[in-house]
Amino acid sequence: FLQNGGRAYFEGSDLWGYDPGVGMWNILPWTGITSASDGTDDLYNFDGIANGQIPDVEGNSYSYTGENNWIDQLVPGPTMGGTSEAIFQNTTANYYCGVAYDQGTWKTVSASFEIAGSQPSGSSISADSLIKLIAAYFELTTGVSENTNTSAPSLRLSDARPNPVVNRAVIEFSLPMASDVNLSIYDASGRLVTTLVNGKLNAGNHQVTWNVGNKTAAGVYFYKLTVGKNAFTKKLIVLR
Repeated sequence: FLQNGGRAYFEGSDLWGYDPGVGMWNILPWTGITSASDGTDDLYNFDGIANGQIPDVEGNSYSYTGENNWIDQLVPGPTMGGTSEAIFQNTTANYYCGVAYDQGTWKTVSASFEIAGSQPSGSSISADSLIKLIAAYFELTTGVSENTNTSAPSLRLSDARPNPVVNRAVIEFSLPMASDVNLSIYDASGRLVTTLVNGKLNAGNHQVTWNVGNKTAAGVYFYKLTVGKNAFTKKLIVLR
């Protein structure tokens, strides 16, 4: 599965440090982890840390209320090539408990704790939003097809910023001539959330702001620009 370009999320307190030592499958090289130590009862708080794989986890802090505090201590290292980086760190015992690995052909994310047992501190994003960041890293989409139609290269739809977004996102696009334009937001099931533009616009560069609002649920959304027979769709992550 992985060698065919798969994406996989691994979660468990014993998968890396304990299980290989008792004759179970050794997944360390497949997950970009060079070694792991069987943990002790010491995971009570952890942080998202600076990394180039899932950078938006940085600066988020959590208390841990999962069932098992005996957590494998992970050491990242791409023994099968690619790039492997720690993304979560136990702030009490100072070891890594989460790793993201981009091998080039496949991607994995490993957590030696239950993400569902993560309670955000202060303004940190929720555990549900952490899962959505992982899904975005895996480039997972559902419901709406994401594409970059190049049949009209003079048309352009830019990446929304910021992405992921909490409060408002700016979407920019360009038109080679005056055109009838529709710019709409859809959720992952394909349901229309809101229409930002529906009418004729002059040629040139245009900028539209989507005020997400507190009533918009966290998740994966798509913004679709339709100009005549040409359509462009891109993904946007909303965090809470």
